[in-house]
Amino acid sequence: KTKIVVKVVNYPKVDLSLRKYITAVSKDMSFEEEEYYKDREPKVDLEKLDNGESTTAKYEHDKVPVIVEKGDYILYTIRVYNEGKINAIASEVTDYLPEGLEFVQDAKENNIWNFDKETRKLTTNEKYEAKLLDAHEEGKELSYQDLQVVCKVSEEIEEDTNILNIAEITEIKHEDGEPAEDRDSTPNNVEPDKYKPNDGEDDDDYETVLIKSIKGEYNIKVVKVDENGKTISDLVTKFKINDEEKETKDGIIEMPKVEINKNNVDKKDEYIIKEEEAPEGYKKNENITITLEVSKKLSEDGKSYVIDETNLVVSQKETKDEDNKKEQNKIASVTVKDGTVEVKVVNEKIKQPDEPKKPDEPKQPDNPAPQPQPQQPAPETPKTQDTPKKEIPRTPATGDILPIVVLSIISLVLVLNIVQIVISKKKKKKLQ
Repeated sequence: KTKIVVKVVNYPKVDLSLRKYITAVSKDMSFEEEEYYKDREPKVDLEKLDNGESTTAKYEHDKVPVIVEKGDYILYTIRVYNEGKINAIASEVTDYLPEGLEFVQDAKENNIWNFDKETRKLTTNEKYEAKLLDAHEEGKELSYQDLQVVCKVSEEIEEDTNILNIAEITEIKHEDGEPAEDRDSTPNNVEPDKYKPNDGEDDDDYETVLIKSIKGEYNIKVVKVDENGKTISDLVTKFKINDEEKETKDGIIEMPKVEINKNNVDKKDEYIIKEEEAPEGYKKNENITITLEVSKKLSEDGKSYVIDETNLVVSQKETKDEDNKKEQNKIASVTVKDGTVEVKVVNEKIKQPDEPKKPDEPKQPDNPAPQPQPQQPAPETPKTQDTPKKEIPRTPATGDILPIVVLSIISLVLVLNIVQIVISKKKKKKLQ
């Protein structure tokens, strides 16, 4: 006779749990220490598990979405704990990769994963070494095993998008390799499209990243200059900019900063500038409207929005007569530097009326000749005898010195007359 013995083994249920968290975010997959998110690693509270109030430990770790940028690399850690009284193995783990995250094939952490592009599932492969997780003993920490996966944020993802990444245990085995059953969860039952955070079982978990919104800013400066381009900083000019009254300070009006975001990057910003009051002593730009159009675009590195300098337009027109075709003086120009759009508005100085010219004064010689002093009239003397006047013939040789000779003779005659008068007075006195 042959005796056949059939042994039926009743395995006790095991209890594995899973936590997922972001370990680091990097620009180049370096994952330096300073890039780590240490507050996201789970802190385990075993009180209720140890006293029998619960079959699951309490895990505390930050679930606020991590803000990332397009092109960032994210290092996820998936940690499997053994909460049960039986040794067990998490023989297979699955990560559901959402749209917006790319699997980085050449990352060293990713060699344990197979990626199915159609289902977007990451499943552990033969390179994954599933460790035997020891049963939990009251008062001691839970034994666990870590798996890691590296993903890249897609360049095509829209900003302000939340990306939910889910992982779960999809297969459990006993220490002898036989399939195991979990006491408080069902492996391989996650439906990513219907998954709601915090509503899952203890053998699945999630992490969330938020794609940083791309932003930028610029500001407008209106600068009052003279016809030579020099800022008129000591006088006040009044403008109306988009119907708002403004006046210069130190020759400048600085407008509030303007934020550029996804909602306004494709829209042109328009500024209507009218001069209301010119600086004192300068001509007012009468009836002229200046229009500034600011276009925006994504920067070359794709990290921010900036001014599109190639499509920056400043124009002017005479509002009094829009059909006036005559060429006007260009009173406005625009430049861009470090996100500041500078509009220079020119005013010409009012010219003062010319003063009448004074007649030119005769130029004095360096060594002027002595001028003859006017002679006082000689006192009258009794006429005794007419003295015939001597005529002095003028010859070409003496013509040039004639005035001097005449003056000398006149002086001599006056001296003789005075002498005669003195002598005459003395004679009279003697006779008396």
